[in-house]
Order: sequence, then structure tokens, then C-alpha cells
Amino acid sequence: MGLSTAGCGDDDVRADATTPRDTGSTISDTGEMPTITDLVVESDDFEILEAALLRASPIPGATPTPIADALDAPGAYTVFAPNDAAFESSGLSLSVVANMQPDALRGILLYHGLLARMPASALTDGVQSSIAQLPFWITTEGGVAINGGNTVSGGADVVATDIQASNGVVHVIDRVLLPPTVEAIPRYAGLTTLSGALASQFLTDDLSGPGPFTLFAPTNEAFDALPSLPSGDDLTNALLLHVIDGAVPRSSITSTPIGLSTLAPAPWRAVGSTTTLSLVARLEGGTARVGGVAITMEELPATNGVVHIVGSVLMPANLLEMASAAGLTSLVSAVRAAPAIMGTTTIEGLLSSDSARLTVFGPTNEAFAAVPTLPVGTASRDLLLYHVLASPDPGIVLSTDLPSGAASFPTQLADASVPFAPGPPATIDAQEILIVDLVATNGVLHVVDGVLTPPG
Repeated sequence: MGLSTAGCGDDDVRADATTPRDTGSTISDTGEMPTITDLVVESDDFEILEAALLRASPIPGATPTPIADALDAPGAYTVFAPNDAAFESSGLSLSVVANMQPDALRGILLYHGLLARMPASALTDGVQSSIAQLPFWITTEGGVAINGGNTVSGGADVVATDIQASNGVVHVIDRVLLPPTVEAIPRYAGLTTLSGALASQFLTDDLSGPGPFTLFAPTNEAFDALPSLPSGDDLTNALLLHVIDGAVPRSSITSTPIGLSTLAPAPWRAVGSTTTLSLVARLEGGTARVGGVAITMEELPATNGVVHIVGSVLMPANLLEMASAAGLTSLVSAVRAAPAIMGTTTIEGLLSSDSARLTVFGPTNEAFAAVPTLPVGTASRDLLLYHVLASPDPGIVLSTDLPSGAASFPTQLADASVPFAPGPPATIDAQEILIVDLVATNGVLHVVDGVLTPPG
């Protein structure tokens, strides 16, 4: 029998929800192995757990199936059961449990179970998906611990194992497990450097809020690979680069690049502006990447969003790096091969300059491949300069800055302006703008489906 996290209100909970219920025949008078619910009801160590199960269960016959009834029916469950001392140590006394919202309590209880019978011998290091479809982490060195053990808020140590029931197995734990927020997952997963950094910059409360958020979480080894860890505002902004205001499921990452707006402020944004740096996510050879970095563990769901673990710390990208992350390899190669603009100044240097403030229209690889013969030498340089708007005027042009009517923008190619039409679809030099607002440290990149052709 399955369990559901769908909820009911207080009106659906029995009036005697905090008192033991009569479960009928038990092992003592039938000689049969008890169910998990029988074990809880018969033990003096699980009075608060029993009250919690009943408080979280709607009336019999309702949907979802009452948790206590499900654990009293045939099945194969593993339950990590907090004893009374565990509830008390977690600040959840009998009176507190009696007044908790049933839906909140149900979510906590469903986080303590697995839809499989797993004796202690089957518990191995790694992540498991609870009945609530939220992850928790098991470690076995020096004893079995969940989510880092009882020294981690929301974690617990296993203090007794392999209490057998007819429909599963019970392991006793010494704290109540708390379903993970986006902030908690790094703590539970042992990503101590990230977790400590978030706490040091007072970001834990923010990432425990309603959300939804997406966190790209670097491993400890990823942080260790850095020459040094930034501090102060630099650390705050580095961490915010890993956070998206919204849920980004793995299924949304495909071979077509998508731009993700992070919470890290763009260094060039005007006072009062909310413009933030972008990350590009795309599928490359079957591997999901964000900011050019591989996602090593995908889609760990949290109560307020989703976490993806990455193997490197993400770095803010300049325009050339943004084009590379977006898979615009033909554009990047052409930029690097182009002759100098003047003296030692190159297009590559221009698009990589921290002091530049530019708008670039970047053709896809398919757009370059569709051109029968690409120009070479200074003609290739001029072609590329036609894809970059003049600076300081107009400088950085976000999609919100594009005019509502036909217009033209001066470009880096002397005396050449590129025509814009609002559409739909919006076009630049008659080429459709496919992706807008890939915000870099020195400007913005818009992806187009054709190579722009300078006049003459």
C-alpha cells in the first residue's frame, strides 16, 4: 500500500489523535509477528511517535491512506523511528506534536520511511529517497547515521537496528529527521565547505524560505581546488552565482542552451537595477552542464526547490566565456582567429575585457555552417565587429531595452549600423533572436539564428 504526501486539514483529524488507539489483536494474543504500527503502539518508547502518526492521519477511509493504517497493512517498509527521547531532544514534546498542523507533521513522518525492507546489513553509504520523495544520506562509518548524525540539525544517529515487523523493519534513531530545504541539502550531504560558507554569509535563512530555488552545489573537493576562498561581499556574490530564483529540473536542460538568471548582481548594473549574472545550462554529449561545469548528481528535491551537485565552483563569465558555455564554438573560434582591430587590440581581448560594456549578437554553430564561404582576414574581423554594438552608446542593450518599433543600432564596425525589427519574432539584421539576456560580467549576449551581414 502506498503513502501519499497530499494533505488534509485539521477537520480531517480525529479528536483523539494524541491518544493511543485500539489496533485490535497483537502479537501477545495471536502469536503472529506484529506490524510496524503494532510495534509503535505496544512500546512505551514510542508514545510521541504514536501520537504523531495519529495526528498526521486523516479519518479512516479518507485519501490519502492514513499513515498508521498503511503501516498496519501488508507491505515492505523501512522506518527510522524516533523514540520519545528523540522527539524531546528535537523540541517536539507530546504537547507540541498535538498542536502541529497535520500536513506539516505528515511531511516529517513520511521523511522517516523507505518503500523497501532494508535491514542494517543493507544500509550502505549514500543517498536514499524517502517515502516523501525527498533525499536523505546514510553513512555507516562508526555506526549508522542519517544526514550527518545528531550533530547536524535535522540529522540523527541510529541507536537500535533490525526490529522486525510483518511488513518491514524498524531502526530506532535519536533525533527527528527534518525534511530538507535547499539550504539543508548541502549539510545533509556532507558538503561542509558550501554549508559553512552559506552560514558565514547569512544566506541560510534566505535559502530556507518559500522559494522555489535551485542551488548548484559544489563539492568540498571543488572548493579545495580554488587557490583561495573569497571573503566578504565577494564570497556572498560567488555563492549567489550558484542560486537560481526558481526551480530548474533536470528535464529542462537539453541540447538547446538556456539562460538562467542567478541571484548574483551584474557588476555593471545601474544603481537600483535588479540585473543579475546568467548561467548557461545545456546538455553536452549526454552530460548536463551549467556554466560549462558538469552536474555530477542531478535533481535532489527539497521542500522549497531543487539541488544539483557540481564538480567545480562556478565562475562569473565574460562575454567570450558566455559564448563558449552556450556552445557557440564557431563564434569563439572565429573571434580567436580574427586579426587585430588596431595595434595589439583584438576582438578576443575586447570580449574578454573586464572594463568593456558591450552587447553581442552571437550566431549559432548552424548559422555559421549555413554560410557558403566565410570571409577571411580583415573581412572576417569586420564581420565579427558588426555583431557587436558600439560602446558606450548604446553599450549594453537588454531585451527590456529593445525598442517597440523598427530601429538601428551603431556597431563596432565603423559607420555601420545594424537594423532591428521588433517582430514577433524579434530580428536583428533579419536574423531571429533565439535566446536573450545571457548576462556576462562585461555585457550581454543574445543568440541569433543567422550570421549578420555588414553593408557593402
